[in-house]
Amino acid sequence: AELAEQKAEKEDNTERKKELELISATLRQVPAKPARNLHEAIQFYWIIEVAAKFVAVYGHGGGHRIDRILWPYYEKDMKEGKITREDALELIECLFLKIQEVGIALEWPVTFTGKAGGEIFYTLNICGSNEDGSDASNDLSALVLEAMCNLHINQPPIAIRYHKNISSEIVDRSIDLLKLGMGHPSWFNEDLLVEWALSRGYTPEVAFHTYVGGCVTNHIRNKYQVMTGTPGVGGMIVPKVLEEALYEGGEYADEDRPDKPKTKDPREMESVDELFEAFLTRVKFYAEQMAFAWNIAQDVLTNTYPDPTNSLLLDEPLERGIDVKKLHKENDTYPAIFTLGMMTTSDSFAAIDKLVFQEKKYTMDQLIDALLEDWDGYEPMRQDFLNAPKYGNDEEFGDSWAIKLSEGFEKTIMEVEDAWGYKLTSDGGTAAGYQTAGMSCGATPDGRHAMSHLTDGSRSPMAGVDKNGPTAVLNSAAKIPFMHTELFNQRFSPAFLEGKNKILFKAYLEEWYDKGTIPHIQFNVVDSEVLRDAQEHPENYSNLQVRVAGYSAFWIDLPKQTQDSIIARTEQGF
Repeated sequence: AELAEQKAEKEDNTERKKELELISATLRQVPAKPARNLHEAIQFYWIIEVAAKFVAVYGHGGGHRIDRILWPYYEKDMKEGKITREDALELIECLFLKIQEVGIALEWPVTFTGKAGGEIFYTLNICGSNEDGSDASNDLSALVLEAMCNLHINQPPIAIRYHKNISSEIVDRSIDLLKLGMGHPSWFNEDLLVEWALSRGYTPEVAFHTYVGGCVTNHIRNKYQVMTGTPGVGGMIVPKVLEEALYEGGEYADEDRPDKPKTKDPREMESVDELFEAFLTRVKFYAEQMAFAWNIAQDVLTNTYPDPTNSLLLDEPLERGIDVKKLHKENDTYPAIFTLGMMTTSDSFAAIDKLVFQEKKYTMDQLIDALLEDWDGYEPMRQDFLNAPKYGNDEEFGDSWAIKLSEGFEKTIMEVEDAWGYKLTSDGGTAAGYQTAGMSCGATPDGRHAMSHLTDGSRSPMAGVDKNGPTAVLNSAAKIPFMHTELFNQRFSPAFLEGKNKILFKAYLEEWYDKGTIPHIQFNVVDSEVLRDAQEHPENYSNLQVRVAGYSAFWIDLPKQTQDSIIARTEQGF
């Protein structure tokens, strides 16, 4: 405030002088005193966010229902004639530019591998419902969408809280933003946000305040928030677990780890169910290992790295004199396993079931030999496994394995508890880890080559295998019961969001919501030809953005492997 005042005294330009005086007056009011108008409210919000999210716990933030938080100030200013809609839009744009200005979340190599593109996961929620079920969308919701249309930036990611009474006009505006090709916004089923919280034991009153922060991770206001540190017990590369079960009888079985469980040699198995049980045995082993490490890490974090900044912002820590990290051990530790390559594993089981055990076209010996050679010399065989039933085509065989794997995996890890008595759960928010994790995986029975990418989301089909259209993909995804947070990617040609097709796309979103089991969906809306040309001539595409996972990134910031994986995703249309 003092610096702005000093600069104002020396400023000759009248307009700039007024700006500096306004800055000084605003900073003398907030955050020490309550905000009185929209400008002060946004300034208050940003100062606290910088302290709480980028200093106390750098690299993770957002989650707030910003249109709901700022609405009273906007409404009051508009009624009193103190601000125009254009003024409010400029303030929101300035806030978003400050978020963009923060830059990358982590340094090399993580930013350009597992978090390719440098996102800070600052997801902002808009729309949703009020406590009485009525639509909470308002003119600030529309201004948020307009700001993103105008700015063409990749941060902050915008999450639409979709519900049965959502404004049709807001959905139209959201589609208009989406067709610009930046990957904004993503869509979340608000009913399932609440259901998730209820399943974890929260009351309906508390569950109402569940929101999305980070990639697709759920937060609960004042109860569980990612601000307390890195969420989750760790990431599990699911195809690697299957790989170990397959190689039980071979040289890659135990890696000189005598503590690993011993399961039956797959060459001696008489059914695919035996292999599935061997796989789940190893899943449980790794879940227990993760929980053990998590218990130690969380105990050290809680007792040696308190969070006074965020503790001061919440009522209960102040009332009880308890640090927010210790409070979270009472409310919900959220010991999540971030799963990578779930549908790669599902398709692998389906192929083994079909070709080895049902049709008996190949033996387990032949399959293991082919995998160890990365299919080299086995191309006709690879084509058979590549063309085996796949999840994402609304066909029973492939989809049934997706259901069986998802349910079996979740049931198995829930048998493990952390030191605070919370059962392990899954989380689909793995950013661009599907690419990095794939580099550590050998060839898989779905026909995939070694070191290539895995499925790019926890409910997304493997890139390129979904051949029966977008509705078939939706039907497949909906068959999996809702159990936890998920990431579900789709890709459309821009033409299918224009004109009459926009009506079809709007109906597609409504169908996604009505399925009632898919918590999240997001879209890339860029032609394959554009993406390929951008690889060849990046100098012409400095502003091109794509949706990677739970965030958007500039194309030129992505490693080629991640670019290739996005191009490989099926370009859907009606």
